[in-house]
Amino acid sequence: MGYYHLSLAVDNLHHTLAHLAQTLGQVKVLLRPRKQQIGDRTYQVCFIADADGLPVELLELLN
Repeated sequence: MGYYHLSLAVDNLHHTLAHLAQTLGQVKVLLRPRKQQIGDRTYQVCFIADADGLPVELLELLN
């Protein structure tokens, strides 16, 4: 059994992306940060690629 992607909750999406870029040298962004409504909550969401090119979703709860 496989998976499509991993989802990780972060406190500050822009800070996390900046930290990853500083630490790794570069981050491949698959979907730029955008707001997304999931149920009654709003998130800032983006997708990046891991070292194997698989998508990783980063989510910041906005409300």
